[in-house]
Amino acid sequence: MSDERTKGVVIIPAHNEEKTIGEIIRRVPRNICDEVCIIVVDDGSTDGTAEVAQREGAHVVRHRRNRGLAQALKTGIKVGLSKDADIFISIDADGQYLPEEMPKLTSPITEGKADLVLGSRFAGHIEEMPWIKHAGNRMFTWFMRRLTDFPFTDTQTGFRAFNKNLAENVFLHGKYTYTQEMLIHVVEKGFEIVEVPILFAKRRYGESRLIVNPLTYAVKAFMIALRTYRDYHPMKLFGLFGVIMVGLGLILGGYLTALWLMYGVVGRIPSVVLTVLLIMSGIMSLIFGFLADMLITLREELRETIKGGR
Repeated sequence: MSDERTKGVVIIPAHNEEKTIGEIIRRVPRNICDEVCIIVVDDGSTDGTAEVAQREGAHVVRHRRNRGLAQALKTGIKVGLSKDADIFISIDADGQYLPEEMPKLTSPITEGKADLVLGSRFAGHIEEMPWIKHAGNRMFTWFMRRLTDFPFTDTQTGFRAFNKNLAENVFLHGKYTYTQEMLIHVVEKGFEIVEVPILFAKRRYGESRLIVNPLTYAVKAFMIALRTYRDYHPMKLFGLFGVIMVGLGLILGGYLTALWLMYGVVGRIPSVVLTVLLIMSGIMSLIFGFLADMLITLREELRETIKGGR
């Protein structure tokens, strides 16, 4: 990539960030690629975010209503691909990530060392972060490490860079957030990931537009990650549930059988019904896992066939 002219797009999802968006655009380094295009995705703002961004020379795409961070990023990627970009950089509009640190993210990509580069707050320095968000980020990072078996240090970071190949082959389905979903896709598809330490600055204006309610964010993000993992490993997910259900059913059934053998007592009807339901639910879950696993195999074979036919 270093021997060719490279085109980079900086994607800035923004919702009511008129106070910071102009400065962020001005601070984007223009030497990270041979050609740099700044794409601001105005996600249903009710203030002057779009007007300020246009005045600073950014390419502005507007959502009529607030559709969420994941949808904003998808829109930015779509526009970037239409411009035939080689490198994509995503950064938040609130000023907590520093545009000046973009070269740290793009260098491993231009050098061919990575497909995705994450700006890690926990490997770098955090000026300020509420304890509940700090704890939540740590918890999710641990959860994603367990889920993907990759040694992430910060899986919620909104400061990322990735190449065109990744942009074309990672599909985001979640509407609320993309951070966890993207990482599961990237790990499963075998892309190279690098983390670099960054500074996470104190927010100067207002409150977070994304995480208004940390509990709501945690639940939604957890469900998105779980659904994405399900799409790649249904047998592990449904198989585990099935084994647990069958195991509980067998334990309860064994207890009822022992009562019958020892005392001639069959047990209460609800206990017998629960035993049957547990075992049947477990068996159905195992069957569903097998079928889903088969469908995933067929889906991947179809994708390879379509790619081969191009």
